[in-house]
Amino acid sequence: MEAWELNWKRILRWLLVLLAIPYLFWLLLIRPSPDEYRLCELYTDKMNGGIRTFKGKQYNIVLCGLNGIMDPSNFRRGRDDEVRLMVLSMDGELLAERYYEPILGQRRNLLLEYGDSYLIYNDGEGRGFQTKMPMPPTRLDWLRARMPRLWP
Repeated sequence: MEAWELNWKRILRWLLVLLAIPYLFWLLLIRPSPDEYRLCELYTDKMNGGIRTFKGKQYNIVLCGLNGIMDPSNFRRGRDDEVRLMVLSMDGELLAERYYEPILGQRRNLLLEYGDSYLIYNDGEGRGFQTKMPMPPTRLDWLRARMPRLWP
């Protein structure tokens, strides 16, 4: 019976190694450099970001684009974009970070909306729904902002 248990452990170990190989291949070779988000001032201005106050404390809401849709010289209808939404303390510390695909076409859908204890961004991803983010950011948001982004 010991030999049987030993074989199962060995098989399981090899399966885990085989599953890890494609992931490591993708991580090291296919996606070696992070995406370059840019035009932060333009995106922040056009999408209603900037300095906001929640529960008596100020935060800087910064938005940056991946494909530059907000740049009038680069605008092409139907082109997708991805936005990085960052919540920074007034000292510049990253407190929260989100990535989303804005709903293009209507200016209203691009704008951030604010409540007393949250902000809302309109995430497209082909479905078009609103995502509410608690403000001020939680400790989980702070932790998520520091974890590497492994998906495209």
